[in-house]
Amino acid sequence: MPCKHTDFSFFYLKMSLKPVIRHFFTPADRFFLLIFSVSMTFSACSGPTVIAENAEGYETVFDWRERFLKPNVLKVNPKLKLLIYGAPSRDSERLKPAVIIFPGGGYKHLAVEKEGRQAALWFQQRGFIAVVCLYPLPDGDYGRSTIAACKRAVTYLYKHAEQYHINRQQIGTCGFSAGGHLCSVLNSQWSETIPIQFNILFYPVLSFEEGLAHQGSKQSWQGESEDTAFSAEKCIHADYPPTFLVHAAADPVVVAENSRRYAQGLSDYNVSNQLCILYGIDKTIAHGFGLGHRNINLQWENQLTNWLNTTLN
Repeated sequence: MPCKHTDFSFFYLKMSLKPVIRHFFTPADRFFLLIFSVSMTFSACSGPTVIAENAEGYETVFDWRERFLKPNVLKVNPKLKLLIYGAPSRDSERLKPAVIIFPGGGYKHLAVEKEGRQAALWFQQRGFIAVVCLYPLPDGDYGRSTIAACKRAVTYLYKHAEQYHINRQQIGTCGFSAGGHLCSVLNSQWSETIPIQFNILFYPVLSFEEGLAHQGSKQSWQGESEDTAFSAEKCIHADYPPTFLVHAAADPVVVAENSRRYAQGLSDYNVSNQLCILYGIDKTIAHGFGLGHRNINLQWENQLTNWLNTTLN
């Protein structure tokens, strides 16, 4: 009988696995796994999950599901997670500036390696506490849940600044591609008493206007709507933080006019800004280069370092 055969197969499989489980897992291990599973099931989703302090590598940061994916891309749509790099030892009294990094990925996935870990290490080497924000992706809802989650991330860092040796007056944001659009919207909607002191955008998706918009990011953000209310250059205001933009002139994915128009809009509101247009970059790497290409870094690295020193001092 088919049903009996299925039941027997399942029973046989279960019995054959028992000695394997007993061999590899002690009773204490099994108890820990049970407690861990229950805690993960009932963990509250109202606040961020801090995955790692002083994270040094990919494998120490992400959970088992993400290890099976390409190391550059996280396709699992995460709940809000914060990966913290560079927290000093507990006995240190020195406060450091902090940057919250929003990886790109067209609001379809998160480029966690080039635009997350590598970016965090770059800032960490320059004396920052770097926090990679793995944010929930929008699903045509105008980013409502995404923006709410990112506001919680900033609030969390501000409230726990002493724990991570962060200078509350030197917290900024950094976004790549679609993460740049997210930074811009977050800063334009920021009505909290918590200040964001600076904003850094790499090849950012900004405009939702026809001819400039990255259609994939726009569609993920707001579905089929042609509304341009979240076109970032329309959301600038006088209290917007000082902004540094990096964009390749030959970017084939997000045209550089996004950053040019945005910089002009910032200037119109007397918001301090600096635009670094990169020339001579091959089209095959002119978008999504992250912070890993030394020949590209040489064109913007010193400018950004000097700008940060001026902005934070």
